[in-house]
Amino acid sequence: MKESVGSLKAFFIFIGTLGVFGNYIAITQPQGNLNAINLISIILVTGFSIAYLYIGFSLRKLLVESPQIVTTLILANITVAVLNFLLSLFQGFQSSVFLGFVFGLLINWYLYSSVMRLSREEKSKRENS
Repeated sequence: MKESVGSLKAFFIFIGTLGVFGNYIAITQPQGNLNAINLISIILVTGFSIAYLYIGFSLRKLLVESPQIVTTLILANITVAVLNFLLSLFQGFQSSVFLGFVFGLLINWYLYSSVMRLSREEKSKRENS
């Protein structure tokens, strides 16, 4: 499926909102395993979620002026997801955590490839104008 800038903006806003609310619930409804490492992880992921919201609201401008900011953020988010998954293995393997990790990687890969494609398209539109 070929994404437009508008639909990708909506996707970033949706993922960012979902992350903020999910982490809010994780902090306010602890299940007894909220230690320092989990809290740091929640803070990092919340930061990425807020950054995704920012990208969602300013994607068209970022695609033209500085797409590397968007792609770097996505790659950093993937790195944090990998580290979070590896840290979760110390608490034992859980299939739900693994499935969430794989799903998150797929979403971020999709966002990365879509941003790269749209960035090239926006740049060529500007050069042809």
